[in-house]
Amino acid sequence: MHYLQAELHELSRKGDSIFNFLRESSLDGMWYWDLEKPENEWMSPEFWRLFGYDPDVMPHTPDAWQDIIHPDDLRVAVTNFEKHLADPEHPYDQVVRYTHKETGEHITVRCRGIAIRDENGKPIRMLGAHTDLTALKRSEEQLRKSNAELAEARSASEMSSRAKTAFLETMSHEIRTPMNGVVGMIEALLQTELKPNQQRMAKVIDSSARSLLLLLNDILDFSRIEAGKISMEISAFKPRDLVHEVVALFEHSAAEKRVELTIIAVAGLDTPQSGSVRAVRQVVTNLVSNAVKFTPEGGTVSVRKRILHEKGERYLEISVCDSGPGIPEADREAIFNRFVQLDENNHHLKGTGLGLAIARKLCDLHGGSLTLEAPETGQGSRFVARFRLGEVPPNEVAAWDRGATTSLKAPKTALRILVAEDNELNRLVIEAMLARDTIELEFAVNGQEALDLAKQSKFDAALIDIRMPVLDGLGFVQALRAHELETETSELPLVACSANVLSYQVDEYLAAGFGYHLPKPITLEALNDTLDWISAQSQTRAA
Repeated sequence: MHYLQAELHELSRKGDSIFNFLRESSLDGMWYWDLEKPENEWMSPEFWRLFGYDPDVMPHTPDAWQDIIHPDDLRVAVTNFEKHLADPEHPYDQVVRYTHKETGEHITVRCRGIAIRDENGKPIRMLGAHTDLTALKRSEEQLRKSNAELAEARSASEMSSRAKTAFLETMSHEIRTPMNGVVGMIEALLQTELKPNQQRMAKVIDSSARSLLLLLNDILDFSRIEAGKISMEISAFKPRDLVHEVVALFEHSAAEKRVELTIIAVAGLDTPQSGSVRAVRQVVTNLVSNAVKFTPEGGTVSVRKRILHEKGERYLEISVCDSGPGIPEADREAIFNRFVQLDENNHHLKGTGLGLAIARKLCDLHGGSLTLEAPETGQGSRFVARFRLGEVPPNEVAAWDRGATTSLKAPKTALRILVAEDNELNRLVIEAMLARDTIELEFAVNGQEALDLAKQSKFDAALIDIRMPVLDGLGFVQALRAHELETETSELPLVACSANVLSYQVDEYLAAGFGYHLPKPITLEALNDTLDWISAQSQTRAA
């Protein structure tokens, strides 16, 4: 025995003070039972106080505590008591509930005990101790309720998320379908002979449609932006051309308000830079739109662009200045919050604006920043957007020097393509965009008709709309692949043509058996890439 333990035993034998201290400070109740005279049982004062009773008037008998213990727990305690008396190795240890005298509430205690035996091993006494677990049990119950509430909230959130996803899918498809007609026909129109002023107007319409499509993409992707799951698609672009395209969208509205809209540039902006065209275009569009909107008649809006070199990094900086009423200092950070919009009449914050919140997030994701510099209220505003730039591969620079592709590339070999599309407008768009001597098109207006044609005729590829009557795109690819397997014929290259452009949707189409995805609205750039893929597949099959 440790000498301190032996010393403590000796002190407890010399007087009551040590024993009382241990009893009062470390236990919530003690009891000592004479098993030879079972009508006698001593309970410490703490035992009774815990249950709301006066220890001075309570009897020292087993009946007293057995009357206030929960009946179910009494049965457990008696069973363990009997087993412990019969076998010292069986623990007398259980959690039981007592009824509080004043409140009627359950007091939960851990009741442990040990039998004291004579030299023959016969139990003659029973020593027990209580530990109050009521607070712990209440905490556990509260935690259980909280977990249940969290689970319910999570379930509601998941249902809401599913509903939002379904809404986004529907909106994506329904809005992109008419946009396909606008973008496709404008691009086809630009390939025809137009007068200079007609060419200029058509390009403005084309640029406006693309900006609208980019805005649609941001709205549809807002949940991904919010979750930090949006990615930057990096490509080469010329900052000068991009900024001029955006500013051209607002020249008419600026002229109507007699607002002077100017562009200030420094050297080097004609050199191709590497970045996200979508992000830069969306941010600049938002800033110029706000500047023109909040600038009164006769005011000025200037767009300044330059390339910066800081700490070994290269940035594109675009600042948009206006002569509007300015923004109060207290609101200069709030305007970047989601669902906050500036009221142009009283300059207070209201509405459900997303523009600046999305713009700042896009700048952040692009390794840059979006800040507001406004020296004093009433002296206008200056928004500064920065985008970190990457290196442009030499082959892409050379491609820019040769000039960007503005028309559909003619395939090197003749192609026979099956097009399954139930929407008449979309059929007209595809027919206009693919009107080439080297391309033969055959149309089907539903999935079953397309499947019959694919089985009977020889095509180099098929453009298959996902949403079709009779047999949808996924049903078509499943049926065609099964037919090819059964007849031991080579697989027809299939392109999923759809306004469903969310990443998980595209992944689903590719997993189902499609080899490529052509998003709607269809652009010449995407169509050229698709034809390149079809040509490559055709050459592989021919080999």
